[in-house]
Amino acid sequence: MKKSYFRFYGQLNDFLPLEKRQKTIPYSYWGNPTIQDACAAQGVPHPEIFFVLKGSDLVNLKDNLKGEERISVYPRWTNLELPGKWEQHPQFPANPAFLAADHLGKLVRLMRVLGLDVVFKGEAEEADRIVLTRKLSDLKTSRVSQGYMPRSDDPYFQLEEVLDYFNLREKIKPLSRCPGCNTILKTVNPEEIWDRLEPKTKKYYRKFKLCPGCNKIYWRGSHFRRLQNKLGNLVPGEEED
Repeated sequence: MKKSYFRFYGQLNDFLPLEKRQKTIPYSYWGNPTIQDACAAQGVPHPEIFFVLKGSDLVNLKDNLKGEERISVYPRWTNLELPGKWEQHPQFPANPAFLAADHLGKLVRLMRVLGLDVVFKGEAEEADRIVLTRKLSDLKTSRVSQGYMPRSDDPYFQLEEVLDYFNLREKIKPLSRCPGCNTILKTVNPEEIWDRLEPKTKKYYRKFKLCPGCNKIYWRGSHFRRLQNKLGNLVPGEEED
């Protein structure tokens, strides 16, 4: 049996048992597994790994272990400039699109309220979108190249995690996408949907948006104001046309 030594950094330690966090871990194995497989066997999914060093040399997750190596495994750094040769991988697209597990329904709705492109698992291919899930096995599958596991079980904290991890705050376009079906909303004249509105809505509101996908009508009513109280400055008080 061979043995290599792993050290996981930053939030990759979230995937490890308490007794193995923030320390060098001996990993025993037969044959020559890849570094990616060795990380997965220890509980760390490859989509959250951004670069790996063997000693002081940058190596690939697909490289094979041979025995007695010292492997340093790093997460994405959002506040640290790295040397060019240590460029982080994977690189996120300029306009990221997400694929979320069904158990993240509240997070999905919040992300769509902010104009972010999110569909549920089964509605698109994993290879085309960044996977969001709280189920670790979802991230370990080879079909997933990019992904993240929100640590919190609170959807509002999950939203903060995702916005920060993927640097999404500058990409927010509130009320531009349907929270129900993810379709881009269009501004509609009140006259076009007047017969569908309740009397109080007609009295107090004049700006409406319509979803071409599911035909729902949206406006900044009491439900929106409650949501705005939760999201704070992520959603401006005045509508941007």
